[in-house]
Amino acid sequence: MDEAIIELYETIERSLPRKNSQVRRAIEKSRLTIADILAKHANPDGTIPRGKVNVILDEILALENEIYRNLQRELRLVLEDVAQKTTIGLAEAIIAYIGISQLIEVVGLPAALAELTIGSVEAVFSALTGTTYRNHVNSTVSSAFNRIGEDGLVLNDRIRNIAQVLRNEIEVTLRQSIRRGEGTTEIFRRLEQVFSDLSWRLDVITETEALYTLRQTIGKFAEDSGIFKALKIVDFPHGEPGEHERHKCYIYAHRDEHGLGEGVYPVGTRKIRNPHPRCRSVLLPVLIDGLG
Repeated sequence: MDEAIIELYETIERSLPRKNSQVRRAIEKSRLTIADILAKHANPDGTIPRGKVNVILDEILALENEIYRNLQRELRLVLEDVAQKTTIGLAEAIIAYIGISQLIEVVGLPAALAELTIGSVEAVFSALTGTTYRNHVNSTVSSAFNRIGEDGLVLNDRIRNIAQVLRNEIEVTLRQSIRRGEGTTEIFRRLEQVFSDLSWRLDVITETEALYTLRQTIGKFAEDSGIFKALKIVDFPHGEPGEHERHKCYIYAHRDEHGLGEGVYPVGTRKIRNPHPRCRSVLLPVLIDGLG
């Protein structure tokens, strides 16, 4: 079962560059809005009259909410995809490892489930957790949006901050370029750099929340199902040489804080679900006695 969960983790981790691009594209739509605004006020030679600066900046104000909404929507889609894949993958791994018959005998699942195939995981999932697959996914995604970080911010705050910073940088760039008499081609070249400079912040958020969602999905499943007695955190090196040993995931994974074994924690432990930003660790469920 551990191998199946690690394989699931690796599949999701390999998808992160694609998910980063998906979230980045959410702000690309804002460039089209800027293009429409500038085209409306540009002279035939592509320059913008200086007298139009304040009018243009007033129209740019609405861009902040557009960026915020687009980012929020794409991030939710990314996290829903991670939660769905993790939920189904985890349930399939459990069924394949333990077997329906043992789940019926030891856990007390309905005998009717014996007629189901491994592909019918949603019914088994609901019987184990007492909730639907969809509710579990929604709850996990909501947890990502509602989790308060060490800086006191939730995910929506971080998205709003990016929208504010981007809108401010756009305003500064437009004001300077228009006053210098630059044409729209040069203005867009400068705006391209503005958008590019924020890409790393978007990547940090996307990767942090996607991998948190993976661990949170496993952790919540462990809590709700009652078939796990603990969770083991396994750290995967990430970053510059010598840096990983300072990460909290490394520290947690190499401690025996509860007398359960190195890196093993009670299922309700929250700190192992998001040790630090961009954390590459994974949680492996430890089955209750009598299973497996």
